[in-house]
Amino acid sequence: LYDWKDEVRPRVVGKFDEQGNWILPSAGELRPSRIARVIGERLARFYTNDRIQSRLDHLRRLEDAVPSQAPIERKPTYCSGCPHNTSTVVPEGSRALGGIGCHYMATWIMPRTETYTQMGAEGTSWIGQAPFTTEKHVFQNLGDGTYFHSGVLAIRAAIAAKVNITYKILFNDAVAMTGGQPIDGSLSIQQMAHELVQEGVTRLVVVTDDTSAYAGRNGLPHGTDVYDRGALDEVQRMMREVDGCSII
Repeated sequence: LYDWKDEVRPRVVGKFDEQGNWILPSAGELRPSRIARVIGERLARFYTNDRIQSRLDHLRRLEDAVPSQAPIERKPTYCSGCPHNTSTVVPEGSRALGGIGCHYMATWIMPRTETYTQMGAEGTSWIGQAPFTTEKHVFQNLGDGTYFHSGVLAIRAAIAAKVNITYKILFNDAVAMTGGQPIDGSLSIQQMAHELVQEGVTRLVVVTDDTSAYAGRNGLPHGTDVYDRGALDEVQRMMREVDGCSII
């Protein structure tokens, strides 16, 4: 049809009508009553009767009765006992960027976590922002599953750009947002730490609720500090003063 001349080519409508108006919205809920109205109004161009018009009027009244904004919002939140309840908190005076995964919910749960990006680009938005703001540093949430398949590239970009950012890699050994599958490969805290040191991070700290598991560093690269989970706020305050790309 596209190769036909305008005077003989049939008019094809779908997203927009003949006047360029939206037939169905591209965002929001497509309720059956809304879809039925569109079908009825399109058919009315060729045939209608009192019964069809009565039904269309009824559907319009139904649509008009639906509020455009719910009076109460009940947004999802972390499960009770989930480590994200504390791991996504940032110190007073700091800001974090949202990541892809369950911790994305921090963008509406935590008051100082803002914006998001596609999976594997976590933190790269700060590369573009940093030269144009007086803000010295941001935190970036990143899941270990995303880190494994693409997030490490974002960290590499942040290191190359020499921006001040601390990645909080939330390690739970599972792809939680799609059902809790294991990571598709081999990844341990020690492996990740060595890889990040080789990439060139300026400082790396492990925060855990079982510090005894890392007695004698237990395979961690030289210079890696281990803190109890209860010291997370203190650790973040320390890391936000570190120049370059650092890791918790």
